[in-house]
Amino acid sequence: VEIDLFENNLVGQLPESLGELQYLQSLNLAFNKLTGKIPESIVGLHRLKVLKLEMNRLVGELPGNLGEMESLVELSLFNNFLSGSIPESVGDLRNLEVLNLSSNRITGKIPRSIGNLIFLESLGLFQ
Repeated sequence: VEIDLFENNLVGQLPESLGELQYLQSLNLAFNKLTGKIPESIVGLHRLKVLKLEMNRLVGELPGNLGEMESLVELSLFNNFLSGSIPESVGDLRNLEVLNLSSNRITGKIPRSIGNLIFLESLGLFQ
């Protein structure tokens, strides 16, 4: 099951009800005008393999328990207004191949746990 609404001029916030889509494997809402925070409920999508929210206007911090999304292969959040630090739990995303957090307002050190991502092929942390 996938939702692909790439470049559709979507506006507004992501609803907490996203976390109820238990069979969702791919969510692509990139290149829209989405605002607000990434809902905490999204972490409950244990079958999700692809999460693409890049090129929106999302704010706030990454969920601290992001590492619970154990099926994620691609996490692309570049070019938003996300802040705070990268949670240590990112190292629990053992299947991750692509991680792009570039062009946000993320600060702090890169967590050592990123070294646990043995399948990681692409890491974007610039700007």
